[in-house]
Formats: sequence, structure tokens, C-alpha cells
Amino acid sequence: MSKIDVLSPNKQPLMNRFEIVPATFRDLTYIAANMRAGDVAELSCLHENWHPQTVAHNAHCQSFEDSQFVALEDGQPVVGFGACPFSGTDPDLWQAWAFGTQRMRRAVPAITRFLRDSFMPDVIEKTTVRRVQCFTLSTHDISHKWLSGLGANCEGHMKSFGRNGEDFDIYAWTR
Repeated sequence: MSKIDVLSPNKQPLMNRFEIVPATFRDLTYIAANMRAGDVAELSCLHENWHPQTVAHNAHCQSFEDSQFVALEDGQPVVGFGACPFSGTDPDLWQAWAFGTQRMRRAVPAITRFLRDSFMPDVIEKTTVRRVQCFTLSTHDISHKWLSGLGANCEGHMKSFGRNGEDFDIYAWTR
């Protein structure tokens, strides 16, 4: 299998109807405004004043240009995903994120190939990033299966991590 060129993701023939391109604020805002219920449940309990536009803004502004993507289905944005530094004090610790519309499921195989075969190995092996982690609502079992399939390890269960006492699990890729 040939390696995917992370710098030109929109040139990759990943699936017939799907194209992975660098994220724009417009695309992320559209996806966030049309987010599927599971992602709303997961993200809304982490923010004091949750709003879809805030989710899009945070994803776009906190991620580097070459580490935020959207999957387009026939030109329509269906999922945003990427990774960003977790804190300003440790640039080698990153946080993975993803949120999508109801149409996200059809894009998962293409996104999985891109993340598993190119993006995550490049981040872990070709940069100084030593860890990429992802927090996921404990009841969001689809997310758990996908993260495991992407090669992330479940490292633990965090009780009352959400603002209303929701439990979360943490997954991570490490060097």
C-alpha cells in the first residue's frame, strides 16, 4: 500500500465519493451545526457554555493547519477531525478530536485508512510528539471501537470527568 501524502490529502483517491481535504472554518462550522447526537452528548458535557460554533472555532484555531481535516461526501462536509497540542506548556502532548454529521458513518473507512496509514504514524514517528490522546464519553461505544481500530490503546476510565458527572475513557497513541 502506498503512503498517503499528508501535505496533499485532497489528492488522495480514498473512496469514490469521499475526499479528505484541509479543514476550513466554514466546513467545521457546518459540521458542528449539523452534528450527530452522540457527538453533541460527548462535547456538550465538556463545555460550560456549549455551542456548535465554539466547537468549530476551538478545533480550527487550536490545531495546526496541516493537522485538521474534513471529509467531504460528494463535496459536502460530513466530518471534521484532527489533532492539536493539548497544552501550551508541553507541545509534544497532543489531543485528537473528531465530530461529524449523521453521514459520518459512510466516511469512516476512508478516514480510518488516512489516519491509520498516514497521519497518526507521521505525527508519532516524524515529529517530536510523544503522545496523542483522546477523551471519549464512556457511553459512546462507537467511538471506542473506532479508536481501538485506529490503534489507540484504552488507558483508563475517568469518573465524573464531564461537567455533570459523566464518565469518560481515555485512549492514546504513544511513541
